[in-house]
Amino acid sequence: MDMKFHAGGSRIMTCDQKEPRTSSDIKKLLIIALVILPICMVGATAAYGFIVWGLQMLWLGLPGA
Repeated sequence: MDMKFHAGGSRIMTCDQKEPRTSSDIKKLLIIALVILPICMVGATAAYGFIVWGLQMLWLGLPGA
């Protein structure tokens, strides 16, 4: 892997070189896509339903009433 060094000592990769994907990156992606995002979406849907239920009970009334 070619690295360029700047005056400050920092390293950067050249634009035409990319690091290969590792199995840990794929595992992280699968955990995010198959575990974390579905849990967040269920939580967001439940929160939205609870907000609508609370608004209907306190101020708006039942639909069609």
